[in-house]
Amino acid sequence: MQTLRSIEEVINQQCGCRRAFLTGHGSTAIYLALKAIESVAGSGEVIIPTLCCPSLAQVAIYAGFKPVFADVRRDDFVLDETTFSARISPQTRAIMPVHLFGNAVPMRPLLEVARERGIFVIEDAAQSLGGSYEGRPMGGWGDFGILSFGGTKIVQAGAGGALLTQRDEWLPIIEKEMACLPPFARSTPLALRALSHRNLYHACVDLLRTDPSLDVHQIFSEALPLYRDLYLHAFPEDPTIMAKVASGFQNLDAENGERVQRAEQYHAQLEGCQGLTLCSAWRSSRVVWRYALIIHDSEKLLLVTERLRRNGIHASNHYWSVADLMCGEKALPDTQYLCPRILNLWVDRVADKPYIERCCRIIRDCLETPGDEGSLSS
Repeated sequence: MQTLRSIEEVINQQCGCRRAFLTGHGSTAIYLALKAIESVAGSGEVIIPTLCCPSLAQVAIYAGFKPVFADVRRDDFVLDETTFSARISPQTRAIMPVHLFGNAVPMRPLLEVARERGIFVIEDAAQSLGGSYEGRPMGGWGDFGILSFGGTKIVQAGAGGALLTQRDEWLPIIEKEMACLPPFARSTPLALRALSHRNLYHACVDLLRTDPSLDVHQIFSEALPLYRDLYLHAFPEDPTIMAKVASGFQNLDAENGERVQRAEQYHAQLEGCQGLTLCSAWRSSRVVWRYALIIHDSEKLLLVTERLRRNGIHASNHYWSVADLMCGEKALPDTQYLCPRILNLWVDRVADKPYIERCCRIIRDCLETPGDEGSLSS
């Protein structure tokens, strides 16, 4: 029978960290890392890539920090030491590099800048578990690493996350903060509030897709206190969830190998297609959460997404600029270009060979057929 400590030890070995702590969510792990930093350096600013899940910025606020947003690179959707350095101030306490979609942040030069400036690094590997950068596991580079085992992640348990650390001096601080976390809970009221939060996000993004000049940040940010308790919980000591996490790590190499193979199939069938740019950064990290590409005509992106969904193909357009949602900041040019143009395709087990072939055929049909409508054939 699995225990929390035995699972944490498996995570230690996989990620090359000194100690792993299981948490209720990946967002809880971020909160704990920031509270640990606050205990030794005080609160202040945390630099976050503006192209990421908005929960990173929300949890930073819950922990008493001010999120500051850095632009990302167009070719692989992640920040680097240049975009990070441009946002450093005397109040900067931490940076949160995110290996988005499985694409590796260049951690070595980023760490050099952070060390020179006395800035802590919280490495978000929620979408890159099992991948590596320069031969070292992603999640094991920073002062802290973040993992998530939510329903769509590479290790899917429906709940849970983990905080990784490399330094023994953090352990008593983290343990003290963990003792204050409420127990994990599922209830109809919580589920309804989670749905409300999701709907708010998508409603704001839909408004911005319609008119990017709109300022929706007051609508989005003023509601954040209502959702704090959705993000902060202890790990659910549920035998089913624990078994899924343990099994996910046992099968991690095989799972990632299959995901990379599916990404290669998408890549081969879409290469040379008019109107899009493919990203192949996952080839070096050897991990793919979603196969992400850029469709340069934003109207065509909406057509492609709608056509795929109509034909039973999973597709999403994550993420919109968190800076736009949280503070109305629009002066981050690469992110502003990417937001209305990203298409995410699934690489989990739903995406067998016929599924991928059908998906790529629909994309090509929409982009290469003259006129706006394309064919409805699947």
